[in-house]
Amino acid sequence: MDQRELPLDNRYDYRLTGAGVTVYVIDSGIRTDHTEFGGRASPGVSFVNDGYGTNDCSGHGTHVAGTIGGATYGVARAVSLVSVRVMGCINDGSVAAVIAAVDWVTDNHAATSVANLSLSVNAYQPLDDAINRSIDSGVTYVAAAGNDNGSACAKSPGRGSRVITVGASTITDARYSLSNHGPCVDLFAPGVDITSAASSSTVAGTNKSGTSMASPHVAGAAALYLQTQPAAPYYLVLDWITSRATPGVLSDIGAFSPNLLLYAATPATHAGMTWQVLEQRADNVIRVGTGGQTDPYHGDTPASASLPLLCLLPSNAGSLAELFARKPADITTSQYAGWTDAWVQLTAPVSGSALTGPTEANRLCAASFGAGWRMAEFHDGWYMVSGGLPRPPGFPLRVFPSGWSFWAYGTLPTTNRFWVSINDQPANSWD
Repeated sequence: MDQRELPLDNRYDYRLTGAGVTVYVIDSGIRTDHTEFGGRASPGVSFVNDGYGTNDCSGHGTHVAGTIGGATYGVARAVSLVSVRVMGCINDGSVAAVIAAVDWVTDNHAATSVANLSLSVNAYQPLDDAINRSIDSGVTYVAAAGNDNGSACAKSPGRGSRVITVGASTITDARYSLSNHGPCVDLFAPGVDITSAASSSTVAGTNKSGTSMASPHVAGAAALYLQTQPAAPYYLVLDWITSRATPGVLSDIGAFSPNLLLYAATPATHAGMTWQVLEQRADNVIRVGTGGQTDPYHGDTPASASLPLLCLLPSNAGSLAELFARKPADITTSQYAGWTDAWVQLTAPVSGSALTGPTEANRLCAASFGAGWRMAEFHDGWYMVSGGLPRPPGFPLRVFPSGWSFWAYGTLPTTNRFWVSINDQPANSWD
């Protein structure tokens, strides 16, 4: 989950742990005394009247919980796990029990919460409605797409537009043959031969396959994000997960499925990309750029640093001709001095570890300066370079967005560096 390409190295680099986040495992129960959980798993409630309480007699829920937050197998190994039992010893249960469980989570959840539903039923609006009420209360829901080799849109809860719906992939980056697919799937995650905790003893482990095993990987990833953004609503969690997912590497995904594979490396210790003021002119025109420091593909500054965010308001020129017509005549738009036809400002200092995705960065800019402001990107400048490739009529040079610096309107302090975005990399802007 922290590699974008094969071959796999069979390791996972823990940077965040999900500390402070509670994950409700709506499933067959959890063996809470398993050593994988180290006292972090607790009984919640059971809606199965068979005498087992919240204990797991099938092994399904314990395996799911181990993937979410087990010490050895877990994505987020410091989360709190709560057993919400809705399935019996042969993974049998009722939709009524699932609805009751969701309502219980709605009424009893911790402040920063995720619920995982590694189950699916035929489309059922009352269940969808219960989940939407729970999401409105502040819980992020992650669900398995189902194992029918059919459309996830025919299943609840996976068909829900506000649920993060997960299909299963293999170790060779192919869709698991039974995984449901289609436009209701948000992304795929590992789901075949997954090793996790078993309920047969306090130390046992076992392998299982299916979308039930894929969903908890994403629930764990959601907990990692919520550790850094504990008040984030579900749509920011979804955006963070899908915007960071690796695109285009999966095969046989099924019609209308997103070709997105979970990528759960967290940016807390990654380097961020920074620029600085290179020239400040008296006419309120400024050039910003790397200053020779930035590695534009890997960053140059620890994410623990707290620096301003470079925000940009584009003019939204109707054409390239209009864009360049507003360029100050004495600015040569060579390969390394592009014109943005935009305005720039700096926010108050922001920790790089808080910049968990483009949506959050753009939100900070808009909150600071108003609608339309967004984080400035590495490739915001437009450049004119020589060459024989196609170019707009009337332009003797090729025109494209690129470069190590750009010109804009603004007056900025020249004493420090500031965060900018890498807009063309498969990872998020601060990887």
